[in-house]
Amino acid sequence: NLTTWIKSIIEWLLHAPAGLKLNQPLVDFLARFYFYHIYLWSGYLEALVITVVPYLYQILFILCFFGISLAIGAICDFIRILTIHLYCFYIYAARLFNWQIRLLIILFRLFCGKKQNPLRNNRLDSHLCDIDQLFIVTLSFTILLFLLPSIFMYYAVFTSIWTVTMLTVKLIQYINQFLLQIPIYEFYLWFTGSRIIRGTPRLAINYADSTEDTVCFNFYFDSVSFITLYRVCNIRLSSYSLSFTKLFLAILKGQSIV
Repeated sequence: NLTTWIKSIIEWLLHAPAGLKLNQPLVDFLARFYFYHIYLWSGYLEALVITVVPYLYQILFILCFFGISLAIGAICDFIRILTIHLYCFYIYAARLFNWQIRLLIILFRLFCGKKQNPLRNNRLDSHLCDIDQLFIVTLSFTILLFLLPSIFMYYAVFTSIWTVTMLTVKLIQYINQFLLQIPIYEFYLWFTGSRIIRGTPRLAINYADSTEDTVCFNFYFDSVSFITLYRVCNIRLSSYSLSFTKLFLAILKGQSIV
């Protein structure tokens, strides 16, 4: 099941994953931390499976009477409830990774004689450290730098798991929004050839009926294609699109993605 799979991943991280030599005390501490949360998660899942899953099909069947979009939304919410601990695992790793990256940047700036001034719009000002301060900065930077691969492995694994989960939920939400915003009435008018659905107005000279003293014009509308009608009626779907650039930058910085 899901808990066994997560346990196997953490056990894989305990024993030199992909041939990487990690900091064993830190890896053991993180493994015990996650194993305890998996123990809590397994009890949560057991209670959820006993109380909800036997009636899940009946609940979805009843919700379908109120519209397929409501049933899809219920499935999306159930996935989020089922994977809430995956999100917690990801947040733990992301916060730790982001905290360590920020500390490394601050210590590197201090090593280079720079510091961030919050009173000057975070401008970098010169800052000279004495020998004792420079020793502490160098020692702290070295320790954090050598601990970074161990934390990064946990962050990469749980970020990958949560990203796949989040993209699945986003896909279901996008399908739900697509079903909600299908312009059925407009498509019906287009299919039946109603005059309500009109394209671009055109004005052309009617040479057959025109004379030397008068000029006749023909006024008509272009026919609307199905693709054009779809694009016009579903322009609001663009607000539900996912920016993969922002997602990638958030992952690199250790920022939380929801």
